[in-house]
Amino acid sequence: MTPYNKSKSLIGAICLTLFCLPALANSDTQPPFSFLLDIGAHQLNGHYDWTVLGDLEGSDDSIVSARQKYSQIKAQGTHLHTALGFAVSHNASILLDLEGFDSDISSGEFSASSAITTDDETTEIVSQRQGDAEDDDITLHQASFVFRSSMAQAPELLYSWHLGYSDHQQSFVLNNALQTMPQDAAGPIDNYGATSEIQWTGYWLGLEMMETRGAHTLSIRYQHYVSVDFEAEGDWELANSLQHPVSFEQTAKAEAGTLRLEYRYALSNYIELGSSYHWNRFIAEDGDYTLFNTDGSQSKTPLDEVNWNFYTISIGLSIKL
Repeated sequence: MTPYNKSKSLIGAICLTLFCLPALANSDTQPPFSFLLDIGAHQLNGHYDWTVLGDLEGSDDSIVSARQKYSQIKAQGTHLHTALGFAVSHNASILLDLEGFDSDISSGEFSASSAITTDDETTEIVSQRQGDAEDDDITLHQASFVFRSSMAQAPELLYSWHLGYSDHQQSFVLNNALQTMPQDAAGPIDNYGATSEIQWTGYWLGLEMMETRGAHTLSIRYQHYVSVDFEAEGDWELANSLQHPVSFEQTAKAEAGTLRLEYRYALSNYIELGSSYHWNRFIAEDGDYTLFNTDGSQSKTPLDEVNWNFYTISIGLSIKL
């Protein structure tokens, strides 16, 4: 979605909330549902890395290790959260919760190295790369069904159980990179670019506790992913003679967990100011790494581990009915 279309969607959501939905809340008949809209901005910080260990099929050499790491990733973007709830009793409700954020990477550093064992069983570094990661984005979209209830002894304390699905995508563009190789190879190659497309999708269970006292609301939520699929695709645009549509693919099963702390301050019955801290960790292990060679052949080796750790700090405005 282009920035222009994103802006139109955001403006439309604000107009709908400010002008249409309050009319329902002020009508003589109390609506049978509740509505929440969060609009805010966030700062994202994190790192991403993956490691390959094992034999490279179809090659005379054996990979001892190959490690790629994006570090000090920083991004800014927009955060949008909506929830539509239906009361099932005086102290319980069912909600449909939708959330997403879109982050544009402002800066990041990339480094990589590979070592192989040659025929005489000596180990040597075959390549090292470094450059800047920028010009692309990180997105998250998730939806969950929520059952929320409170106890008669403590009506200010709410418990929520979530069953959800999320789609998390990362797109990295590597610019101004330098590839170094042994003296008898084609390197070094400088000023080349590369792209990486990464996706994590899966189901999760969540537990949330929320307490409201006066104008202040504090909540904590943990999400545990019960099934996560990891997929990645990269293209190394090293030189014209080495370019091809896909350089490698990675697949694996993964585990993940997220933790969120949130504070809200009510300005009125309908408007709140809020801030949140959201920590995320994704780990994929024991997967497959497929290398697509320029001559059309393929080589495979085990994908040892992939790590994606990041946190976001958000601040925004909430409108609820």
